[in-house]
Amino acid sequence: MSQVTIYLEPETLDIAKTSAARAHVSVSKWFSQLALAEHARTQPGSLFAALEEIDRVHGTAGRDDLDFLLDPTTRYAGLGQDVPREPMDG
Repeated sequence: MSQVTIYLEPETLDIAKTSAARAHVSVSKWFSQLALAEHARTQPGSLFAALEEIDRVHGTAGRDDLDFLLDPTTRYAGLGQDVPREPMDG
């Protein structure tokens, strides 16, 4: 395993420490995960690249709270009401 020295502004270090604590990992592990995520995100054909394209098209880029994708009340907000369904028996 390699060792790396980085220089950060105090505010940036505070952000990294808070983010690492929220993820329940060390700051070192958090930076490692950040590097791996960035690598995966930039690989052509990756799931991350596909999701990034969806974000670009639908204007969701930069959102930290992607829970709206899982919640139908917000996912489909603004689409209007469904058309009444026809009965299946004819």
